[in-house]
Amino acid sequence: ISSVSEIIRYMNVQKDLQKNVHQDLIDKRRVLKDHLESQRNEISKHLHGFLITKIHSSATLLDRYAEKGDFESYKSELTKLLSEFTIEGLQSSLNRDVVSPDYFSKLLESWDGMIGISLQLPETLNLAIKKAQRIELAHVIEELISNAYRHGEAQLITITARWQDEDSLEIAATDNGKGAVLPVKPGLGSKIFEMASDGNWSLRNNPSEGVHVKLIVQLYEAESQVGLTSAEHE
Repeated sequence: ISSVSEIIRYMNVQKDLQKNVHQDLIDKRRVLKDHLESQRNEISKHLHGFLITKIHSSATLLDRYAEKGDFESYKSELTKLLSEFTIEGLQSSLNRDVVSPDYFSKLLESWDGMIGISLQLPETLNLAIKKAQRIELAHVIEELISNAYRHGEAQLITITARWQDEDSLEIAATDNGKGAVLPVKPGLGSKIFEMASDGNWSLRNNPSEGVHVKLIVQLYEAESQVGLTSAEHE
């Protein structure tokens, strides 16, 4: 009887061990799936933001060079644009340095000749938030500008960010375009806003012209009483 009991106990232990190993494999598979989904989302947001900005800015420059007959500059700009779509170009731009203080200044320059941009950010922002949060903020600002230009046909957009409290950054954007068709259809652009703000965002048409977008983004920053530094491009 004792031997039989030992065998049964051993079999139960083995069964529990197999069950634990099986559950561990399921958990690891779920973690891997979530990681891959996160990577796909990051690549999608990148393609929707940075590369679309690059295409629009390059198209404007190509038109200018063609009008002037400056074919050397035309060829150079076209080569740079095409290099963005190589494996090396995509890897480089995916890892672009949004940490550098002049990142947003360079972003404004990339829209030169297409839309005037007034951008105000807290002066301690680069020191206050982590790299992942900075990248998310870059996606939001790129999307705001891109929407105003592509969908609203705006000539000017004003974007202001300020600390709402010690944990939250309020981002407000107003443009002078033709307005939006409401309700907004779900898409990658709205998903960027949704993910960055945890659903705490709104879009409405202004009474006269253009749209007003507002987001509350959680950045977990302890210092909220900071000034603004302005970057303007017209």
